[in-house]
Amino acid sequence: MKYCFFCGESYPDKTEMFARGTYNCCPNCNNTMKKGITLIGYTEKPTFENQGPISKIVSGDREFLAYPTSEYVTFSEDVAKNVFTDEMFENIKKANESNGFVLIPDERIRELKNTYKQIKNPKSESDKQEA
Repeated sequence: MKYCFFCGESYPDKTEMFARGTYNCCPNCNNTMKKGITLIGYTEKPTFENQGPISKIVSGDREFLAYPTSEYVTFSEDVAKNVFTDEMFENIKKANESNGFVLIPDERIRELKNTYKQIKNPKSESDKQEA
């Protein structure tokens, strides 16, 4: 059996899996990720025993290994333009085109998922008045 790192589903060995870094991605998650700009959460420490890093990150004078969590979000370009500044959007878009995903700190994934829900399902006028 093969397992998708991102959704945890198991698949028969003959199933074609897709690589996101060194991690298996099932056809369903891969199709979702291909629909837009995919942001994958990471931590600076392994999340399970013997976990390998997905990438090395260099940020200013700091260098560290990034260990993915199974958290991810895929935004259409239109939504991403509403979530990020123009400069951030262009940088994220380039990285996504190059790697097929963009790594961001895991705690930001949750924030971005909430932002996405608010953009996708804005509160009605009555909800706004109650808030």
